[in-house]
Amino acid sequence: YLFRFARWNHFLTILHHHIPLLTSLRIYIGGFAFSVTPGKTGEMLRSVFLKKFNVPYRESFGAFLGERFSDVMAVMLLAAGGLLCCPQTRPILLIVLIFVAAILSFIQSDRCLKATENLLKKALPHRFFAHIEFILETVLSFRKCFSPLTLIYGILLGACAWGLEGIGCYFLLKDLGAGISLFHTVFIYAFALLVGAMTFLPAGIGGAELTMLQLFILYDVPPSIAVAVTIVIRITTLWYSVL
Repeated sequence: YLFRFARWNHFLTILHHHIPLLTSLRIYIGGFAFSVTPGKTGEMLRSVFLKKFNVPYRESFGAFLGERFSDVMAVMLLAAGGLLCCPQTRPILLIVLIFVAAILSFIQSDRCLKATENLLKKALPHRFFAHIEFILETVLSFRKCFSPLTLIYGILLGACAWGLEGIGCYFLLKDLGAGISLFHTVFIYAFALLVGAMTFLPAGIGGAELTMLQLFILYDVPPSIAVAVTIVIRITTLWYSVL
């Protein structure tokens, strides 16, 4: 969580907001209470607390989007091993990669953003114009979090955070006598998180667990151990932060 907080605080700094460190940490940790929402959108409640420090909603929302996309790319990096060791996962990884690349290409193009703004203003009544402006300003804040160096920094911090969870999963498997390697464990953990995110269910509940369980069994982890580790790792990495 400290890796992810460092990234979040860095995004706020890029947006020219300097919140006292301990206060920023409390706000960030508090957002995890609402992690069990589709796309973790409940974590945007942080914006309400940041408003007291003169952080506009459009910029805190932009930082939130930056964090979510950094997470997706970090998890994809960890799951990239599946392109070699598990051909069945290639279509999903490629779909996610194409989706992320398309989104990033779109937000980096001023012409695309301007064309979208004009299209929406022509298609929607005048009373929606303020909402259109808010969305575009949020996208511009999001874009500031994705300069090349910031992008690399965010992905590396995200990879460290999620990778440590994968390593924790490996030690659970090892302690219970499973013979699976660290490489395959981290790949399975990361890929399961991606699948869970694609279901758009709260915190990927159901999709992530089922994927993790099936892949563990595919790699010769006994079903009893696979079930136990899947439950324990999800409780300790998801519900611990919520509680």
